[in-house]
Amino acid sequence: MFVERPDIIESLKANQKLRHQIESVFNPSGDPEKSARVQYMFDQVKTPRDFREKIVYGAFFSLTLDQGDSSISASGLEKLDSNQAYLFVSNHRDIILDTIGLNALLLKAGLVTARPVVGSNLHVSPEVTAIIKLLRSFTALRSGGIREMYHAAKELSQHIATSLTLGESVWIAQRAGRAKDGFDVTDPVVLKMLLMGMKERGYKLPEALDHFKIVPVSMSYEFDPADRLKAWGLNAKRAHSRDNSEYSMREIASRMKTKALDMSPMTVARREKYEPTRKYADAASVLVSVKRPKGRVHIHIGDPVPSDGIESVKDLAAYIDREIQLGQRFYASAFVAYDTLYNTKIYKDYYSDEEKEQFLARFRGLPPHVLDIALGIYAHPLELYLQQGGEIS
Repeated sequence: MFVERPDIIESLKANQKLRHQIESVFNPSGDPEKSARVQYMFDQVKTPRDFREKIVYGAFFSLTLDQGDSSISASGLEKLDSNQAYLFVSNHRDIILDTIGLNALLLKAGLVTARPVVGSNLHVSPEVTAIIKLLRSFTALRSGGIREMYHAAKELSQHIATSLTLGESVWIAQRAGRAKDGFDVTDPVVLKMLLMGMKERGYKLPEALDHFKIVPVSMSYEFDPADRLKAWGLNAKRAHSRDNSEYSMREIASRMKTKALDMSPMTVARREKYEPTRKYADAASVLVSVKRPKGRVHIHIGDPVPSDGIESVKDLAAYIDREIQLGQRFYASAFVAYDTLYNTKIYKDYYSDEEKEQFLARFRGLPPHVLDIALGIYAHPLELYLQQGGEIS
């Protein structure tokens, strides 16, 4: 079982840099009254659980997903048992908000919150690492030698199996990293990693599915706050090797004569057209996730994977894909993107001229080939939904 360390909270409170960064999220204008409220909020935090429930799944959740230009809804929560731990496998849209949104809803419904699996690439600073630990996260190694990656995957699988056995739910993305192109397809490698720890406990596939309850989760965002960053990143990935793109970013940083990463919105906008180093990309995505509107966000809990009828990893991946893809909720943004990308008017009745104009304004200034990538982020989930036999009502 995960052992909480109360001393981490005292360390967090003493870290002025981290506190300043967190306060800037809640009080970007520097309003003295809001600053006092943030200070009071921190003073009420005594334990790691307080931090998660009051700060992250409480105040931060309300700020980023449940007020102003953003709102969140859910369906399928009634399928879950408050006395059962689950392995949530979901599509991955946003670098931090997917797990925060799910856990906030689980907590509100009186259900067990999930320990997230995050990539080692997210450990971009000591401050971020401290928060990752406070959220009880598991870390998946994202780079290294074959032997190192294998042993890391095996160890992660064992930790996940242990957590589930002890009644602690876990969240993991259906593939490594976010689905930046909008194609929500499960990577069999992820499932094989998960099953590794279960098999070591003597469970064959049907028994593992019966013992470790796997639940597909579908995340839908009206607006992807990092859509432009994702589009530029995918464009650069297709055009250049990773080494070349990293060299380009180093060269750009050198020419700008900056050693520290400037995360101001203006700087992010100025740099977004370059494929960043991975560290910068993840840090920038965290920033825009917080700052930019998400519109309506919907989280759908799919039907738990049955223990019968699933005879292989391929069957398991197909079941999860179907639940996730059919669990999507679509807004005008998806229909505008589809019609624009494929030069059709199939879904013209599902959006107004004003909605179309406002949505396409998000991508003003993008060259045509990058615009197509950005539109695909919204159109591809709709395509997968239709391929699964979904109907637009």
